[in-house]
Amino acid sequence: MHPHAEQAAEMAEAVGIHGKFWEMHDLLYEHQRDLGDQALLEYATQTGVDTQNVVATLEGGELRERVQRDLESAIRNGANGTPTFFVNGERYDDSWTYEPFAEYLTTTLHQ
Repeated sequence: MHPHAEQAAEMAEAVGIHGKFWEMHDLLYEHQRDLGDQALLEYATQTGVDTQNVVATLEGGELRERVQRDLESAIRNGANGTPTFFVNGERYDDSWTYEPFAEYLTTTLHQ
């Protein structure tokens, strides 16, 4: 796991409370090599949210607990990497190239 993954997830959730989750998601993905505290605040600012509210939300600790619960749930369910896809309740572990994955989806979803 990325050393800043949990902080980035908490920040995405905090920004999401203000309706900008996907904007933050995209920024985190684009800048995944720089997820330090200062960078996370800058990305939040770029989404247009009030960063003082975001910081106050983070300091409350509730999002840390939510992210931790989500992480534990993912591990329990076999999602131990990114990406992990489940199709009809089954984890897909084969090739991620387009053709094999598309064939798997077509076959599985039409059973």
